[in-house]
Amino acid sequence: IGIVSLASDGNEAIQLIKNKIEKNKIFDVVILDINLPENWEGIALKKEIIKNFSQYNNVPFIAQSAYSQRSDKQRILNEGFADFLTKPIDSEKLLNTIKNYLVKKV
Repeated sequence: IGIVSLASDGNEAIQLIKNKIEKNKIFDVVILDINLPENWEGIALKKEIIKNFSQYNNVPFIAQSAYSQRSDKQRILNEGFADFLTKPIDSEKLLNTIKNYLVKKV
């Protein structure tokens, strides 16, 4: 359904976003794992992206996590994520979720 860019950690994700902005482009949807390597976690990374790149204020951020308790999901959604997917990720659900946000953008 689109072009995908992958980052192995938060620092790489920030660099991808910075490179994209330098070309006057932004990602339509950002999917972040809540537990990331290298001193990052998804909630802090989302906040850092929005703080440094105002272009992402209205971009939907989707969280993915092995946390499956309702309270975990609610806590993450309360942090401003548009949606939450529990691991293991069902590919059909993932694609439908992304499509939903792309349709809303149009």
